[in-house]
Amino acid sequence: MKKTGIIILYLGFLTVTNAQQQGDLKQVIAEMLEPLAEKQLIQQDYSELLDDLIFLYDHPLDINKVTKENLERIPFLTDYQIENILFYLYNNGPMLTIYELNAIEDLPPETIKLITPFLKIYPESPRLGSPKFSYADALGRVRSLLQTPTGYFPANDSTPPVFSGSKQRIFLRLNANLNNTILTGFTMEKDPGEPSFTNGIPVMDFMSGYIMFKPNKILKKFIAGDFKASFGQGLGLWTGLAFSKNSNVIDIRRRGKGLEKYSSLNENSYLRGIAAEFNIKSFSFNLFGSYKKIDGTLSGAETISAIRDNGYHRTATELLYRNNITETVAGGIASWKSNTLRIDAGQTFWKIDKILTTDETLYRLLNFTGDSLYTTFAGYNWFGKKLILFGEIAIQNFTTPALYQGLTFSPGADIQLAMNYRYYGNSYFSIHSNPFSASSAPAGERGFYAGISFIPFKNAKVNAYFDFFSFNRLRYNIDKPSSGSDILIQAGYNFNKNISLYGRFRSLHNEHNVLNYTGNDFPVTNRKTNSFRLWFKYDISHEWWIRQRFEQLFFNEKGGLRSDGFLICSDAGYSFKDKISANIRIAHFDTDDYYSRIYIYEPDVHYSFYIPSYAGNGLRFILNVSVKPVEKLQFWFRIANTSYSSTDKTGSGYNTVEGNNLTEIKLQLKYRFK
Repeated sequence: MKKTGIIILYLGFLTVTNAQQQGDLKQVIAEMLEPLAEKQLIQQDYSELLDDLIFLYDHPLDINKVTKENLERIPFLTDYQIENILFYLYNNGPMLTIYELNAIEDLPPETIKLITPFLKIYPESPRLGSPKFSYADALGRVRSLLQTPTGYFPANDSTPPVFSGSKQRIFLRLNANLNNTILTGFTMEKDPGEPSFTNGIPVMDFMSGYIMFKPNKILKKFIAGDFKASFGQGLGLWTGLAFSKNSNVIDIRRRGKGLEKYSSLNENSYLRGIAAEFNIKSFSFNLFGSYKKIDGTLSGAETISAIRDNGYHRTATELLYRNNITETVAGGIASWKSNTLRIDAGQTFWKIDKILTTDETLYRLLNFTGDSLYTTFAGYNWFGKKLILFGEIAIQNFTTPALYQGLTFSPGADIQLAMNYRYYGNSYFSIHSNPFSASSAPAGERGFYAGISFIPFKNAKVNAYFDFFSFNRLRYNIDKPSSGSDILIQAGYNFNKNISLYGRFRSLHNEHNVLNYTGNDFPVTNRKTNSFRLWFKYDISHEWWIRQRFEQLFFNEKGGLRSDGFLICSDAGYSFKDKISANIRIAHFDTDDYYSRIYIYEPDVHYSFYIPSYAGNGLRFILNVSVKPVEKLQFWFRIANTSYSSTDKTGSGYNTVEGNNLTEIKLQLKYRFK
């Protein structure tokens, strides 16, 4: 790969280019999301994980009224930092200025910079944790490729296009909040290629809505419509996505939010019905019932071979599978908590109106089959001064167990440790559950994780983890029980409040069927993927900032395929008095094949988080512009272009585009009614 000239180009670009908190926030969020993207088989909408954070950004918490549960909504705070903030408030009384955060033990400047957008000091705050307010807002977004993939063209005069709808992705959302007591919202969206305003789909493919009441201390919340549920460590009940292991190596304890409204775009990450939470002194009770249609791959009149979760309804086949299964879910969770201990126990029941079957493929023989699933689970969190213990156990249909046990330990202000052990039965079915795991399909997994974070000297920090895992069953393209390991080491240094860098090494070892093997015995071999990253930031002033990232990846199959990938990208941004902001990215990537692809967060419009993989050889250009002409109205514009070299077409299947260029346009508008 010819990189020398391009590196010089990027170093030159660095010298010509808003040290805003948003840029740092999105970078930290990207660090948390990229490992999750690598586990997914399809591209996800990760804004689901960040809806609550976006809400806090628009409506900061009152730092002098916060509770532990309030602060746990901010993922950048560790459990120990939360305890230190509450201890400071208890000992010293209300803060007079947000800058008092600097006086709190184990709260470094970079963390303070990240959390201050979510905290504020209000003159009066009649409601615990956040002030009373009323608002309504409307958000609309349109995304489209300028080029047209082959799936939108008719094969001939008598055959219509494969994709039934237009190539635009359209998203609309309305939200209203009355004194944080009544909240309501409505969302609708169509993916590229999906039809809308037809007999089968009267408006758009995905329609979602909710109304939530927070009437009093006993009936804490009541939700009608779409909602999500997250409890314990994700073994028994956790709809939707959850953060995976990442460079924040101590963050292995899930912070479930219980029952919450749903307003995201993932079409399978929610429940639909009614839900309520009751509080009586130290006890809380959560009850819910859900009834909705989902997608399934039909294998007979009354059977399905798979539950489809990609949310696409573009082609005749995909439309045939749309909403062809009825799903019923019901459950209850009881909790008790004191100052140092929380215990949860619950039961859920899941049922569909067709039978989920399997075939004779070897790796599917241990998969769950049937039309109903009972899950019983119990978990705990115990908070000591320096030690935190947490865990959960679950059993499905009274036969398949799952176990997760973890701890974090802080022996001193400059060092923190974390460990976990997990075991998931061979037929563990992760429907409406999402535990910590090394794979997107955790059935049969057993693993041990250890992480350490320490400060070797002033302004420096080292994070590292080791994760060993094994699978006691066959898996897709792995025709024997297998094992692997994942190691990450990251060292960073802050030269001052404006300049910092870090370097990272990650090594992933696992077993897999030999690639491109033509025999009949499917031998399994070892794979190793090593990656190196160097990241640099410089906040030139309050208006200008730059970021630089270099990444090299090496893929090696023992006795077989070897490939490597390279990425270098530069970001620069500018903002002016919250009225105008812009950022630009130029990236060069060169990967040998799919196995050396590199995942990277891309700057996007507000409320949108996109983490694609870069593969092939080319240049990527992105421009984001935000304009706020008046207080209640804001516009965003994004253009992204990829120019590939040595190819005359891009994409695959029905998404193939003739030529070596892809250009995407995105427009977004938000209006706030007050």
